[in-house]
Amino acid sequence: MTIDKFFVINSSTGEEFFGETLFKNDNAEGKLKIVVAMSGGVDSSTTAAMLKSEGHEVVGMTLSMRNTKHTCHMSENSIRDAKQMAEKLRIQHYILECSDIFVTEVMQRFASSYVKGETPLPCAICNKKIKFGGLLSIAKKFGADKLATGHYARILYSDEGVELHKGEDLTKDQSYFLFLLNQEQLSSILFPLGDITKKETRKRSKQYNLEIENKEESQDVCFLKDGNYREIVQKLRPEACKSGNIINKYGEVLGTHNGIANYTIGQRKGISIAHNEALYVIDINSDDNTITVGEKSELMSNTVIVTNINWINELYFNNIECGTPIRCTIKLRYVQQQVDADVYPNLEDKTARIFIPQGYSAITPGQACVMYQGSKLLGGGWIAKSQDNIKHTG
Repeated sequence: MTIDKFFVINSSTGEEFFGETLFKNDNAEGKLKIVVAMSGGVDSSTTAAMLKSEGHEVVGMTLSMRNTKHTCHMSENSIRDAKQMAEKLRIQHYILECSDIFVTEVMQRFASSYVKGETPLPCAICNKKIKFGGLLSIAKKFGADKLATGHYARILYSDEGVELHKGEDLTKDQSYFLFLLNQEQLSSILFPLGDITKKETRKRSKQYNLEIENKEESQDVCFLKDGNYREIVQKLRPEACKSGNIINKYGEVLGTHNGIANYTIGQRKGISIAHNEALYVIDINSDDNTITVGEKSELMSNTVIVTNINWINELYFNNIECGTPIRCTIKLRYVQQQVDADVYPNLEDKTARIFIPQGYSAITPGQACVMYQGSKLLGGGWIAKSQDNIKHTG
């Protein structure tokens, strides 16, 4: 992926930007040139206001994903609202057109995950490829010292390098979605909201007279219409929606399903099969297009295999004896609580075997396993599609 696949547009003139810098002034002592990723919402608008009030030169930039048939319903409201906020704050505003690469890097991967029987996490991929990939590269190319966003997370510095920590407001913490960032990116990023709560953010937006303190938040994946992911999968990868067999762990056919894209590990709804106890999805096999169901106890596992791990700072491992497990907590889904775990990493192939003493229900391939020690994020990777991490206890 190269930044020449992104196009910067002046939101006032509608013309593509070909200048050398987005900024008008030279850096004053102690002040920075900052691009703020603006969506027009409370968080990003307040971020821009806070940084401007500190004397930094701030430019707003909004992602546009509105120029393909799959994304034409996106971004119009964000661009309009962000432009209004930029005008209110008296800062320059630009649009970063990235529709084609968004479809390729985010939406196609999203749909392909369902083909493989996984449950995807598109926000983490978007953060890596689009927001802190393309947007950060563009910002630096055109003169920015930093890229700022409205994420609730914190960046701290230590002798080992740059650290990524949970946001102070644990109810809004978004570090889970940022586990793919690296040292170079983190050193160029600002998260001004990381040290405050969402309530305080709304209060500050009112103090800055932004008049959006009561604006509702977007809850769904941004490219889904009404939260309907099946429509996108059907268009991009229809093979994930073909019917197949529902079986038990012995391979006996119990019924049929209407496409593996309609199921996720731990799902109970939609399994219309008579049984003494409730049945849950315990495995999805894309090779033979089958859904395996079983009782709730069969969802439990003590071991998870994680691949393609991004360690935030590998210097951390200098003080760890080879073969010694890392005692930490892990999070296997954003909405679920962390649990204690022993992590046995293989740094050479970026994998890890993770033992969960208390066990864990419905470990789901395609989701992220993110590892923490206290508030510090050590790293994260992808839960593998492997029978090794489904050890039935029923």
